[in-house]
Amino acid sequence: MFSMNRTNHYAESAVKRLPAFAIGLTVLILAGCSTTGDGGAYDFRCPDLPLAQLSIIDVSQSGRDETLIGERLDAVQADAEFVTDCEGTLIVRAASGSVANAELLFSGRLSTSGSTEIARDRKIPEAVEATMAEIRKSLNTALARTTPQGNDLIAMFALVSDVALQFASKEVDLRASLYTDAISTTGGAAINESGLDRAAVQEIVGAQSLPQLDGVTVSIRGVGRVGGSVQPPQDYVDLVNDYARRICQATGADCAVLTSTNAIR
Repeated sequence: MFSMNRTNHYAESAVKRLPAFAIGLTVLILAGCSTTGDGGAYDFRCPDLPLAQLSIIDVSQSGRDETLIGERLDAVQADAEFVTDCEGTLIVRAASGSVANAELLFSGRLSTSGSTEIARDRKIPEAVEATMAEIRKSLNTALARTTPQGNDLIAMFALVSDVALQFASKEVDLRASLYTDAISTTGGAAINESGLDRAAVQEIVGAQSLPQLDGVTVSIRGVGRVGGSVQPPQDYVDLVNDYARRICQATGADCAVLTSTNAIR
């Protein structure tokens, strides 16, 4: 039986905190899994305004599962390909509980050079490989340095707000991808208690002080998917989806809440 008190239910059976060397090995193997390979198949729909992409990887206690880390790194690689093709800015952060426990993994402008679009596209795999190498190295450091706290979706939105403020004086298309199960287990909006229903979730969300993110596109990906073989029942996943959607919509952002980690652009 699935227990919504994940602190007890997953502590030993499903959450696998990998040592740093194991994480390094895993991500090196996964480094090229998502690339298009031919250097000429990049055809993203780039925004009219300069692109700024924030990608947040959940490295809380439940997020340190080997499979989840691999999936989230694959998704971040797709983000890096998108940003490189659109010549934008990529910011990647690792989040574990509070804002104070978040780590910056990468921040920089990505692009390739060439006299034609095809020539630039051919250089994207190499450019993305270098970006991902830096992200993997920083992630190893973050996993060793951050405490695997409980998850806090509200804190992730605070990180999005921080980046939105950085670009407040610039005209950009800011997009944020939150790679997390969205099951808050700490903070004032925790939902890992038994007996919760949609009315209780609405009350929890309504009590939160949330940043205003008008004009920001936010996607929460991997909702309800936890580490290990034991997954939450569908009715609870539906509840988490409702919770994540309500939080996102309360910020005024353009929201997408997905159970899948990957997204089609």
